Amino acid sequence: MKYMNFFEQLKYLDDLSELPEFILNHYRDDFVFLYGEEKVDEIINDTENKLKEVIKNFKKKGYDRDLIKREIFAIFQNFLKLKKERAGYFSQEALREIYEKAYKRVRPYIPNPEDFIGNTYSKEEVLADLASVEELEKEWEKDKEKFFSKTVELVVANYLESWLNSSPDHTYYVAVSPTAKPDDYGVTNPEFNKGFDFSLEFQHELDGEKEYEFAGATVDITTSEDLDVIRKKLNKIVQIIQSGKSPIIKYFENADGTYRGSVEVAPYLLITSHKASRDLLAKFKFNEEDTLLKHLIQYSLLEQMKQQTELFLALSREYHNKSLEKKYMMIHNHLNYVMYKKYKKVESEKIDIEVLKEKFFGTNVLMSELSRITRKK
Repeated sequence: MKYMNFFEQLKYLDDLSELPEFILNHYRDDFVFLYGEEKVDEIINDTENKLKEVIKNFKKKGYDRDLIKREIFAIFQNFLKLKKERAGYFSQEALREIYEKAYKRVRPYIPNPEDFIGNTYSKEEVLADLASVEELEKEWEKDKEKFFSKTVELVVANYLESWLNSSPDHTYYVAVSPTAKPDDYGVTNPEFNKGFDFSLEFQHELDGEKEYEFAGATVDITTSEDLDVIRKKLNKIVQIIQSGKSPIIKYFENADGTYRGSVEVAPYLLITSHKASRDLLAKFKFNEEDTLLKHLIQYSLLEQMKQQTELFLALSREYHNKSLEKKYMMIHNHLNYVMYKKYKKVESEKIDIEVLKEKFFGTNVLMSELSRITRKK
């Protein structure tokens, strides 16, 4: 019998009392993956007892042995699938469902390039951008890692505006929008070969009046934990600053609808670790809205933006990039205010701020890499 595969062994298993242990032993590695070696025996024993109770109930209902096997195995597979998804481990099908759900919610806020035809750009120019995107999109959809990353971006897009605002006073306010596909895929920044996931529009109220001085930023979200990938992305931003130029968002619409066109923006890179990303996806799938609005990853993202702003502001001054210097200065003031407000709230809830800063992969990796890169310049 030891040479049979799992399903053949299951078919010939006569003693139903052995069924839970048989199934759980086969899937032990999945439990270790989910809970770790230290907790696995306790979890398996608890699950085994629950399955035995289910078998008793099926027997009382008069189910025959083969039907009980099928039902128990189906129940267990669904249980394991749910546990994995709660932990943020998804099949491609489940990931696709999350992608579609997140995209549906942000779709109304994504600029449509075809709306720019006429007064802003010619039809030929817009259609050429969209054709370039179509080719890149085909390549992207085949890459599972890129699809995972894009799904995380869309979930972050649902909450980034809330995370970046101090609320409720709106002394400083930032509007966040996902970028149009040509800007997302880097088609509109051929000089820098760089795409961005979000546009950020910073506003400031002065003495109760909204002082509208546009300070645009763009954010590239990465879920990669490959240091070579992170270095490449950061080097690109440093090169942009050194060039004395600014990247653009070509298909930009401001929050109050009074401007549609191209804007120069200040670039950022934000890292979300695989662990933090999976946690976000799981909470989004299971509609844990309050948890997502308060998710601790926002402190990691804010800390990364603050540290990058300080460093990129200094680099902009060093390389006389006046356009980016002005933007980073306004963003610096915004982030200082927002973080002061948010950390005051965290302090009142007796949560260790330093622990929050160190909690996620992104902040430490990012700053060590930025220090290394800028030392070489």
